Amino acid sequence: MPSYTLITGASSGIGEATARLFAEHGRNLILIARRKDRLDALATELSKKHKIDVITEELDVTNQKSLHTFFASLKGKTIDVVINNAGLALGTEPLQDAKPEDADTMIAVNIAGFIHVIEESIPLLLKSRGHLVNLGSIAGLEAYRGGTVYCGTKHFVHG
Repeated sequence: MPSYTLITGASSGIGEATARLFAEHGRNLILIARRKDRLDALATELSKKHKIDVITEELDVTNQKSLHTFFASLKGKTIDVVINNAGLALGTEPLQDAKPEDADTMIAVNIAGFIHVIEESIPLLLKSRGHLVNLGSIAGLEAYRGGTVYCGTKHFVHG
């Protein structure tokens, strides 16, 4: 039975780059992100170029019910690597000038979504004796002006 690497936040940035790297090494992929069009374009490219199986799923890691349903649908697949990468940074204003909804979104994605992916991944990884890689940011170690909430969420990841 083929094994898969699952990558969250795979439609751009580090998630996309990670998908490309794993594909170069012949790994089958399960790519999750909010932007289905980008995921599908990446999947088409990687599957043709590297002759691998690529599954995509439009999914927001903050939607715990959808995340649970999706992971439940993977029970017949062997997933031996999960790259927990989904995250975002919004705004660079001083905290007193920042939009409260930006802080709520970063906390929901970068902390709650991060935890939900871990919770859903563990049963699959215990079965395959696989690996969970939680990606953070240098911002979790070194704060920057205007990054109060983002840096705090990434410090949580490092913690």
